[in-house]
Amino acid sequence: MPVNNAKCVDLPSASVQYKSVSNQRSLNKNENDNDKGHDKDNDRLTTGDVFFLRSVDGDLGDRHNGSYVRASCGGECDKLKQIISTSQIHHVVLSNSNGGNANTGYCIGETIRKHKISTSIEGFCLSSCSRMWLGGVTRKLEGDESTVGLHGNYKNSGHLIDESTTRLRAWIPRFAPDVDVALMNQWTELFYNKQMMYFYNKRAALCLNGRNDCSNIRGKNVFNAGLATQ
Repeated sequence: MPVNNAKCVDLPSASVQYKSVSNQRSLNKNENDNDKGHDKDNDRLTTGDVFFLRSVDGDLGDRHNGSYVRASCGGECDKLKQIISTSQIHHVVLSNSNGGNANTGYCIGETIRKHKISTSIEGFCLSSCSRMWLGGVTRKLEGDESTVGLHGNYKNSGHLIDESTTRLRAWIPRFAPDVDVALMNQWTELFYNKQMMYFYNKRAALCLNGRNDCSNIRGKNVFNAGLATQ
């Protein structure tokens, strides 16, 4: 069924804006980011029966159908909880997010799981965005070029926060119990924030400088790494 009176929430890195057909107001709110280097994108949240998480540069178009919600990562967990409390949301689509605040990623993933919401990715979903996706009761990548990128949590300097590794390694199997533990141990100890493992439907790669300097992980993909469910 189509989404009626859908609201749109823009979530830039330094402020939060609420938009609806009838009114508009903005609320400044600074965020503290532990995933530096992955907080550059402005994000958009469109809600109703359907929920989208998508970069503000993306075209939300006319795809508010069924019981989907499309969203772009980096929003605040409290705002998502408010939306869920007033909307019947069954599915969250994450699209083209570089991530953002580490704690927000955990919180949104846990909120999604608590409410038994499914997740999918169109395009890319990196860093803290991956925790949002892992919160889904079912999880998939839309198309062979969509990807989820995983690594650790990082200081402003871009170096790994050592104590964050234990938290990640305990958290991920709670939400993806079939995760490949050997791979998880590798990606959670990547030392620089530009290092990341990328998983696709048909392949996986370890990249040491953003999407550059990449090597394929032989025989691995998002399914046999224990991340996607469909």
